[in-house]
Amino acid sequence: GINAEYMGGFLRNNFCRSLDATGLGLQACLTNIDTLLQLCDPELHKCMQAQLDHHLYAVRWLMLLFSQDFTLPDVLRLWDSLFADPHRFCLLFYFCVAVLVALRADLLLADPSTMMRLLNDLQTLDVQALLDTAQSFYTKHGPEPVVNLKE
Repeated sequence: GINAEYMGGFLRNNFCRSLDATGLGLQACLTNIDTLLQLCDPELHKCMQAQLDHHLYAVRWLMLLFSQDFTLPDVLRLWDSLFADPHRFCLLFYFCVAVLVALRADLLLADPSTMMRLLNDLQTLDVQALLDTAQSFYTKHGPEPVVNLKE
């Protein structure tokens, strides 16, 4: 089942401004996504940095763990994978990068408002394919690039 204490600790830390300068806060989570995108797709990272602040889309992803973006069975499949991650949500950051990479072709050609529309309408993406991509990135790069998220 879902470990509410485990999940609650992760989400609670995202709301504590005092933790933003540590490896536990929301800023660290956003930094993780930025770092991993640069590692996995430097060209897309450069484009995204120039066009759109990652706070505008990734905060919602992190706070809601994609619960507004996919159907319930897909969300449960995603959450099952996230809670099974031995490195406390490291897979979540790779999943965020997998979403960006899945939308790569459109994002590279888009203006900021189109980017936001694309990043807020993920229902057409295949969650299993995204998980496979995220796991591939995770296997290749491991948890090391991610800021320590242990309490």
